Amino acid sequence: MDSAPNKVLEAEGSVAQAWVVRAGWYGERDQWALEQGWSGGGWREVPDLTDCTTREDLAKVVAATFPTASDGRLNNFIGQMWALRSRIQAGDLLVMPLKTTKQIAFGRVTGAYTYRGDDPDPDKRHVVKVDWKRTDLPRTAVKQDLLFSLGAR
Repeated sequence: MDSAPNKVLEAEGSVAQAWVVRAGWYGERDQWALEQGWSGGGWREVPDLTDCTTREDLAKVVAATFPTASDGRLNNFIGQMWALRSRIQAGDLLVMPLKTTKQIAFGRVTGAYTYRGDDPDPDKRHVVKVDWKRTDLPRTAVKQDLLFSLGAR
């Protein structure tokens, strides 16, 4: 997940943020995310982050979960998880490059971070709720420079 949003849409008098969230390294959660209206997932080793009210709280959990990870890797994980846990908000735009169809999905975030601890698949627990508006935008319809910034080439 890219943790640096871009202000791109005006939404009811406020500026919405745009986020890119992928559904697995190989798109293994693409279909599930679209069908169930979720985005996020992964981080199977990481416990519920609901009680992490600061980035520092979250950093402690991540460091304890991945004790042998390098500082660079930890910082990457922390940035991605903090974005999912606290920065992505209802009303934000979410962009998901689909690995399985080579298309792009766009949706509006409708709910903040949720930990779905009851899901038997640990890769579907750390999520935000999304109303997918478009799930079949061909990559050819998106300008090349935007594709590069999405990492969706």
